[in-house]
Amino acid sequence: MISAKEARKQSEQNKQNILTKEMAIIEKEINNEISQGNNNVYINGSISLNARQMLEQLGYDVKCGSQYNESYVNIKW
Repeated sequence: MISAKEARKQSEQNKQNILTKEMAIIEKEINNEISQGNNNVYINGSISLNARQMLEQLGYDVKCGSQYNESYVNIKW
């Protein structure tokens, strides 16, 4: 059995790993759109609040919504 402190540490590490993977996917999408000369990316589905906050801190304009029961995210730079 692990201590509460160790459990908290592992939980935070798992959250960070998930955020890192999510940001890598978003970065790939952004780079793909930049290479095509676009200034925004449209992602089907949703992103986590942490990812949205990080993108906004980096200066991106992030719009989330849904249309016809489908979630989407539009990121502009």
